[in-house]
Amino acid sequence: MNRDALRELFDYTTFTWATYGRAMQQLPPDAFLRPIEGSGWTSLKQPLFHIAAGWDEWICELTGAEPQTIESEDVTTWEQMEAIRSKMRPLLLRIIEETPDEELHSTTDVTVGGRSRSDIIAHILLHERGHHGDVSTLLSALGAEVPMSDYLVYAWFRDRQK
Repeated sequence: MNRDALRELFDYTTFTWATYGRAMQQLPPDAFLRPIEGSGWTSLKQPLFHIAAGWDEWICELTGAEPQTIESEDVTTWEQMEAIRSKMRPLLLRIIEETPDEELHSTTDVTVGGRSRSDIIAHILLHERGHHGDVSTLLSALGAEVPMSDYLVYAWFRDRQK
């Protein structure tokens, strides 16, 4: 995947995460941890933690950095989740922006069978996107107005900011 497409996916995940933050503001603080029946996730926190921890692991894999020591039990609020994610986003953006083209597209010795850095970055971003439906369903079950987070909605807002 080329650098422009990676930037676009990065910006799209920024947009969708922000829409979920706005939806969280509609809910009482305990909603973040409230058990939700009928889902594969025990609470809204679970898919969000899964996304944030995944970012941490993959980015550290790419950079050789030590992962944050994040225990799910220690994260009890949206604000804590946002802080965890906010630490990793600038690192991934720096990888997207500063990795030389040859290195970005060459294979690595990362654990997924010699994939390119661009493939791994795309995986990180698309993996998050894959869980957006889970998050929307859980927000709805908790009583929030589910934000529109389709790509075309993002593109509409993006184009109006130009």
